[in-house]
Amino acid sequence: MYLSEGSIRLFLPEKGSIFYNPRARRARELGIAALKVISENKAEINILDVFSGSGIRGLRYAKEVPGISLVVFNDSSYEAIKILQRNIEENSLNIPYKVFQEEARTLFCSLQRERIFFDFIDLDAFGSPVLFFDHVFRVAKREEAYIYITATDTATLCGIRKEAALRNYAALTENIPFCHETGARIVIRAFQDACGRQGYSPTLLFTFFDGTGLRILFRIKKSKIEFKRNGLNFIVFDPKTKERLVVSHKDIYKVRKRTLLIGPLYTGKLHDQEFLTQMLKYINNKSKKLLNIFLEENSLPPFYYSYPKLCKKLKVSMVPLKEVIMKLKEAGYKASRTHFSPDGFKTDAPVDVILRVISSLNNDK
Repeated sequence: MYLSEGSIRLFLPEKGSIFYNPRARRARELGIAALKVISENKAEINILDVFSGSGIRGLRYAKEVPGISLVVFNDSSYEAIKILQRNIEENSLNIPYKVFQEEARTLFCSLQRERIFFDFIDLDAFGSPVLFFDHVFRVAKREEAYIYITATDTATLCGIRKEAALRNYAALTENIPFCHETGARIVIRAFQDACGRQGYSPTLLFTFFDGTGLRILFRIKKSKIEFKRNGLNFIVFDPKTKERLVVSHKDIYKVRKRTLLIGPLYTGKLHDQEFLTQMLKYINNKSKKLLNIFLEENSLPPFYYSYPKLCKKLKVSMVPLKEVIMKLKEAGYKASRTHFSPDGFKTDAPVDVILRVISSLNNDK
């Protein structure tokens, strides 16, 4: 079976374990746009595709981004390697490349021994990526490198598998209405922790939830001095009132009964405004709409509201969400949709104001 994505004609077997996720196409488009921004200031870029599968990510990077000097593909599956080799040949890859068949952590050691280092590492692990965080530094270029992380263990990050969250991320989780954002912020904090251990300084460039998994891009460079631990906090959520509060570890003792505690997690901005603005040059209109939401929500406090949950609390019907956002802005507050949920929004308005606005819109009907 053949399918096309971007400039790639991809072969996939009718049966077998080679996984292709069409839903992740948007994340791949964002990765390509990010690499095009990076290529503006780099004459040569070495790319490592740690979990290649069919090869769709590495192939698109190689064919669609200028200045790629080397792509290293890897998969531990013999079946995947056969399909990958076929797709490389089908697409006439004409830049230097290497193919490995190794377990990911072994691969990092092998590449370090061969002294092959990378500008861009795509870490598209299945499940939790945290097992590989400390290993990427073995092969990341010290002066500057980009790490593109995937996390698909949303059940763990969203409080359904709390023991796994404690084990993998050393974090308390809860299944709350904005759990996909708290999950993203837990992954961000975990990678920042790894940077601190390995003597690197991280800059968060963007965070994306595609409905099933998270994609997070960091720029890192070797520097203990520039490492800053900003935005490490906990979130307190009251399921009854829907109020949420960011607290530091010093203020946890102030948490009231019947509230939920989540964290520790990162509570700073999820996107780098300047980097996103540069990416806008390289994406289609559909992705531009997404990036504009990134930019808009970036100016607002962390943690979105679930509009259906608020309406359920008030026992009212849902008027169009855009009317709620407009009313909040008319009242002097900032408000925006969030990319984390089609029914979610962010605002700096207090909960009581939000509830009053929703009620008034229902009364005006």
